[in-house]
Amino acid sequence: MVQNVSSNRRDGLTWRSLIGILYPLIVMQPASIWLYLTTGNMLSASSYITLLLFVWIAKYLGSPLSKQESFIIYAVGAALSGETLVFLGFINGMWFRNSPIAKTFGIAEIIPEWCVPKNPYLWTKRTFFDPSWATPILLALFFSFLAKIVDVSIGFITYRMFVEVEKLPFPMARVSAEVIITLIEEETKKKWVLMISMLIAMIYSIMVHATPILSGSSGLLPLPWTDWNHYVEPLFPGASLGIATDINVIAGGFVLPGIVSTSMFIGSFVAYFVGNALLVKMGLFRDWIHGLNIMQTYQRSYLNFWINPIIGLGLVAGLYPLVKRPNTILNSVAGLFKTSSRWKEGRITVLRSPFIIFLIVATVLGISASILAPNFPIWLIFLLTIGWHLVLNLISARSLGVTGMPFDVPTVMGARLDTLAIIYAGGSKDPNIWFAPLYVGTGGSGWCQSFNVARLCETSPTVYVKAYFVALPIAWLLSFIFVQIYWGIAPIPSGVYPWPAVQWPIEAVQRAMLISGKLTLLNPQTLIGSALIGLVVQFLFDLIHFPFSFIAFSTGLATPLPSSFGIFLGWLIGRIVAHFLGKEWWDKYRFTIVAGFALGTGIVVTTSICVALLSKFMWALPY
Repeated sequence: MVQNVSSNRRDGLTWRSLIGILYPLIVMQPASIWLYLTTGNMLSASSYITLLLFVWIAKYLGSPLSKQESFIIYAVGAALSGETLVFLGFINGMWFRNSPIAKTFGIAEIIPEWCVPKNPYLWTKRTFFDPSWATPILLALFFSFLAKIVDVSIGFITYRMFVEVEKLPFPMARVSAEVIITLIEEETKKKWVLMISMLIAMIYSIMVHATPILSGSSGLLPLPWTDWNHYVEPLFPGASLGIATDINVIAGGFVLPGIVSTSMFIGSFVAYFVGNALLVKMGLFRDWIHGLNIMQTYQRSYLNFWINPIIGLGLVAGLYPLVKRPNTILNSVAGLFKTSSRWKEGRITVLRSPFIIFLIVATVLGISASILAPNFPIWLIFLLTIGWHLVLNLISARSLGVTGMPFDVPTVMGARLDTLAIIYAGGSKDPNIWFAPLYVGTGGSGWCQSFNVARLCETSPTVYVKAYFVALPIAWLLSFIFVQIYWGIAPIPSGVYPWPAVQWPIEAVQRAMLISGKLTLLNPQTLIGSALIGLVVQFLFDLIHFPFSFIAFSTGLATPLPSSFGIFLGWLIGRIVAHFLGKEWWDKYRFTIVAGFALGTGIVVTTSICVALLSKFMWALPY
């Protein structure tokens, strides 16, 4: 069971786990690229499918996989799934330079050659095999490699703070660990629970997910949620109401404490039901019109008003507990400059000081951005890529540790709002800044969660890091090969690859508007005011010991109401099941049930996508 974590960690990087890592890269990556080019979707469950396949093969051959090998196969495969489309990004950049959109906005000529080659021959011949590509590709991959080192370093920092010192629960990490452990252990009853849960999810997913994928028609229930706006709008104009229809969203409530689930639901309900109705009544929700669905209402109210309270309250929710308990920071910082005995087994001595590595590599990225955009204030670059980047990951890691959901700054027209704020604050006088490596994100908190899964699977985090960086260049090489093959078959975009033909022009218009214009979404007064109100409320709740999770409330503010409602419903269902089957039974098997739901959904969705992919491929063969 995952509750009992042994300190005797073994090396999961073996020849069998390496084959398990390479399998999805070689077999599933081409299908995932094709699927994206035709539908915009990805094979999101490939890591689950690969782990299941290799566990069964190893057992059939009489040499079962170890817990550590299973973790490496699953975790590295999942982490590398995002590298599938790396080289499509280069084609997107060249298409944007040559598009009428970029030329109309006067942007085509300001795109630097170190970002996208100007040679029109490459666009007509559809090839990466030209010296003009060398600088853009090498620079992009180099910056991406440095960004991943930054993320890993922050992952170790937050792991030390929130897992080893503060011991936050990280509920979703336990779900991932439960999948791995249940598949390889010998406890028959838990396997039955996993298989029955998987079967239930498969039947549900066939009715809800498979039908839209295979036929294009709606399933038994609409995805991702039922929309009840048309029922509540006559009584409460602007309010939204609905509930998630994805069984995995509802199952998320099985593993979250009641305070967390309830606080998240209150946050979403206060914002998108009560708050939106009040904003319409007060004339502050100017973009609202009758007939908007949940997603449209959410997006417009988010960008028009809630974005500032979300950032302000998120800062307080993430940083207040650290200020309240300064020993957490002091103990964590002290531990950053020495190797934990649990990490020594990884034999990567450079990780003795992840904070120093973070500072060095983030500084290199910042200096690189300054060299490529010399007329942009370097202090703003460092403020974004070092100061804010670290603070954002501290907030996000704490949110993952408490609610199982990350906290992040929203995107506007495909661009991160924090990056836009910095660029506009600097006057955006140097156009190169739009293409420079201003890296900021919550990847570090994701590594923190993965390190916690490694701990539960008794695997050294540094072995996981080593396996990832061993496989990363292979993933990039295969992305290069497969994307070049698809590009050689037909132009991207084209009728053969319809998704870029639909999506890329939309993204291009948004990108051109951002580069040539200015957004004024951030309101410092509202942001600071929200933070001060949040600080006072948090302090008063602590003073009277009121049972409330402020970080969960802040996460709920940033979450569409149907999702948080679904999680809250899942918690209520869990209470009912625990009442009839017993609290001890529920506590023992709830993570296994959630893992079975995820596995069953993944199998059905991936199988359906592959069937749809084959039908589209057969249609494209005559071309």
